[in-house]
Amino acid sequence: LNDYAYNLFYGKNGLRKDIPKATEIMREAANLGQHLALENLPAFLNDYANKLFDGEDGITRNPSKAIEMMREAADLGDDLAKSNLPK
Repeated sequence: LNDYAYNLFYGKNGLRKDIPKATEIMREAANLGQHLALENLPAFLNDYANKLFDGEDGITRNPSKAIEMMREAADLGDDLAKSNLPK
């Protein structure tokens, strides 16, 4: 699931980019205890949050959801998310 989510997030290996779906799949994989997914989920959440905040890659701009997702990434240990959060 981790590899599938990665390819979906970045639109690789013939998959059409679908960042929301990729993030949900990565979350499911992490919930199943997949080691790589547990490691990658915080970065996926932070990257998705940045796209939500800026309205990039066809993602509708939603700053409040972006901050919520960034907080989740920070809670999971993502240092970049921690530094990006509003003080």
